[in-house]
Amino acid sequence: MDTIAVKPQLIFYIKDVEQVIGKPRITLRRWWNAKKFPLPQMINGRLAWRSEIILQWIDETLGVRYNDHSRSHSSYFSLFYF
Repeated sequence: MDTIAVKPQLIFYIKDVEQVIGKPRITLRRWWNAKKFPLPQMINGRLAWRSEIILQWIDETLGVRYNDHSRSHSSYFSLFYF
């Protein structure tokens, strides 16, 4: 039987995104309504994003191409305390 490698997906909820981005939720809401920020998904009635979407947005906003550097997701997470 073949084994399938499953990469775990981390979920950022609104409070996590506020901390990571450093902006309050009202600003984030304005940005996603203006199509300047990724739209959230609802998970059990809570606003949520896949972590890779937020990290990619950060890279694009800073002018760094997401796949052009050797930084792993884990290095991002070591910068933030949840």
